[in-house]
Amino acid sequence: MRLQLLATLLVSSAALAQTTCPTANLACSSGWTSGNTNIFCPILPISTAPVVVLGYTLKSSSPSSATIKFYLHLADAANKPVLPAARSGTMTMTPTYGLYSGKFTPPYVVPANTQYFISFDNTGMSHPICTTANTRINYYWRPQNATTWNGTPTSFTQAWTFRVDTTQCPPSAAYSMYGAGCKGTGPGNGIPALSHTGLPQLGKSFTVDLNNARATAAALLVLGFSDKLWAALPLPFDLTPIGAPGCKLLASGETMGGLVTSATGTAKMTFLIPNISALGGLMLFNQFIVSDPTVNTLQVVLSNGGKMTLGQ
Repeated sequence: MRLQLLATLLVSSAALAQTTCPTANLACSSGWTSGNTNIFCPILPISTAPVVVLGYTLKSSSPSSATIKFYLHLADAANKPVLPAARSGTMTMTPTYGLYSGKFTPPYVVPANTQYFISFDNTGMSHPICTTANTRINYYWRPQNATTWNGTPTSFTQAWTFRVDTTQCPPSAAYSMYGAGCKGTGPGNGIPALSHTGLPQLGKSFTVDLNNARATAAALLVLGFSDKLWAALPLPFDLTPIGAPGCKLLASGETMGGLVTSATGTAKMTFLIPNISALGGLMLFNQFIVSDPTVNTLQVVLSNGGKMTLGQ
């Protein structure tokens, strides 16, 4: 089922401009679950125009919350990353697989036709490598305390999952889950599970998925602008007093889309994201509400919540 975004989101009709944001495998659905303590440095393309580098995005996770360091380097005479780095930054990762970003303070202006690199310290996180994609990037690597890089421009290659964030492009598309659903009579643990396929990228489609719901049940996907407030209603809103113990409304519902679950308790809602650059960075929140007549007096159960960030 296809759900068009609200007309009020169409704040501009400008076409998405050409950008200078090296990106690889950010739509990856499955990443490595192991790591090590080396520093890795994918080899980036050279831009013919100056690039204002704001920060770095990786798609990965960590066994427990961890602060990851990353660095911006120019190239030496051998075209390898210069040490020490010209800039450094940090990002905090959690056990949830997804996109994590950090910024350089201040940003760094890379001159036109200049090779630059961004490396990252793999300590504390899983390898940011896609196990389902085939876009492979050459890279250098070194141990923590080493001062020289291993490899040549063509000796090592992996399906790294990264993006260089610059002023020349819209923010990275992202999707993350939050909160918890409440138990119904569906399969598995009976708690409706919201997830996603793909990312909310400008000009593309992606889906918000539902699993573990009651079979052949009516459901709503609420979609709104906030996870803090819906009109005068503070969020999350506990539905226990009105007949749904343990259930919480996690997203505002400025618009809703109806659907029916399959015989196995699954469903999906497809979003077509307009190719409008002004929408980059817009955040929308969503949650499934599923009919489940025998589980409580309100006769519904709710999934966990999802936060989408529109972008490239």
